[in-house]
Amino acid sequence: MNRIPMKARGLHPLPAWSLALAALAACHAKSETAPVPDASPRVVATVPSRPSDVATSGSDDLVLPPLEGSSGCDLSQIGATDRKAFDAFDGKVHAAAKSGNAAAFADIVAYPLTVRRDGRVLKVASRDAFMKEPLRYVPIGVMQRIDKQVGNFCRDTGLMYGNGAAWASFGDSGYAIYTVNSGEVDPSRAPSIAAPETRLTCFAKAHTVVVDDLGGGAIRYRSWPGGTPTTAKPALVLMKGVTSHEGHGVCMYAIYTFTNGDTRYEVDEAGCGPDDRPKNIVGYLKVLRGEKELAAWDCFSEGSAR
Repeated sequence: MNRIPMKARGLHPLPAWSLALAALAACHAKSETAPVPDASPRVVATVPSRPSDVATSGSDDLVLPPLEGSSGCDLSQIGATDRKAFDAFDGKVHAAAKSGNAAAFADIVAYPLTVRRDGRVLKVASRDAFMKEPLRYVPIGVMQRIDKQVGNFCRDTGLMYGNGAAWASFGDSGYAIYTVNSGEVDPSRAPSIAAPETRLTCFAKAHTVVVDDLGGGAIRYRSWPGGTPTTAKPALVLMKGVTSHEGHGVCMYAIYTFTNGDTRYEVDEAGCGPDDRPKNIVGYLKVLRGEKELAAWDCFSEGSAR
C-alpha cells in the first residue's frame, strides 16, 4: 500500500523531546491500577415469544421480530404507520387463537372474508354469516397454527399468521384478517348439482343473475328478468363457466365468464373500488361480443335501490 506522507495529510512529525515525554508518561500510566476487560464478554439477548413483547419507541418502530428462516416484516410494507395499533390487533389475534374463541375471531375479520377450504374459495359476507358456522371457516387446526407461530413475515399483500393459515392487512379500518387458508376438505360439504352453492347473486336494473358452484369446478349461470323471483324458472341457463381472479390481498375478486354462441357473459365480484361507490354494490354484470361491450350493469345486494 502506498503511504501518504504526513505533511501531505496536514500532519507534521513530533520533535524528539516531545516523543521522550510521551514515552515517560506511558511508563507512568502502566504503573497505575487499570480495569482489566473480561477476556470473554457475555452478550445477553432477549427473544420475545410474541411481537407484542417487543418494547417500541412509538409509531416509527415498524420492524417486527422475524419468523425463523424468513426475511421478517416491516409494517410499512403493507402501508401501516402505527405500531401500537398493530400490537393491540396482534394481541387479539393470538388471544382468540389460544382460547379458540370464535366470536373474538369474528371481530378481527374484514368482510367479506375469503376462506379457502373444501377445495374451493368461499366468501363469508358478514359477521352473522361467520358465526353460523365459525369452525367451518376457522377450524381448530388454523387456531392452533396461529397460536404456535413465533415471529413475523409479511409482503406487500399482507401479514402472515400460522405459516400461511391466515393473512391480515392494513386498511382504512385498521388491521384485519382478510383470508383464511384452512387446507381442510369435508366431502360432505362439497357442492353438487343437487345441492349447489351460490357464489354470487346479482340484482341488476334489468336482470337478476345467480352464479352457482356445482362442484368439481363446474360453474353455472342463471338469469331472470328484473323483479322475477329466483324460485321461478330462469330465462337463461349457461353451464361450463370459467373462474378467474384479479387483484390481490383483500382486494382480490373473482370473475365468472360464460359463453353463449358468440356472446360472452361476465359476472365480476365487486373487489375494491372508489370511496364514492355505493356501499351496496356486490359486483358487475357485462354482456360482450368479441371485445365490444353490449351492455353493463352494477350488481346490488337483495332489496337495495338500483
